[in-house]
Amino acid sequence: MQKKQLIISILLINFFINIFITNLNAYDFYDIKNDLDFLSNRDKIISQNIANSDTPNYIPIDILKNDTKIEDEEDIFLKKTHLAHFSTEPKNNEFKKFVKNVTEIKPNGNMVNLQDEMAEKDLNALKYNQMINFHNVMKNLSITASQKID
Repeated sequence: MQKKQLIISILLINFFINIFITNLNAYDFYDIKNDLDFLSNRDKIISQNIANSDTPNYIPIDILKNDTKIEDEEDIFLKKTHLAHFSTEPKNNEFKKFVKNVTEIKPNGNMVNLQDEMAEKDLNALKYNQMINFHNVMKNLSITASQKID
């Protein structure tokens, strides 16, 4: 009976792992944490772009993971307009900032496309929730796999 339960547990674990890791190679909890950190920081950057959608001469930015290559890479420096503003700088410069492609320029020089930013914010939130669900499934699978079968 124990062997049968063990085999069923192993088959279920393999099934779920194959479903959730089809496009991921050697994905572990550290990678999930890094992805959640990235998505959280990206949400802050997108929120900053949305908040500045009426600021004159504001240029929207975005971030990429450090292992991602971008064309015409250049340094971008942000300045705070008030000392009480929160910093959007990621810790330890783990992400690359870049100027987003401009699709419209308003008369005041602002280059934020509010509809695009809102769509990106929604997509980012979906990815974040997907990573949380993935983390919970992987955690539950590892707990199930490590439990002693009576």
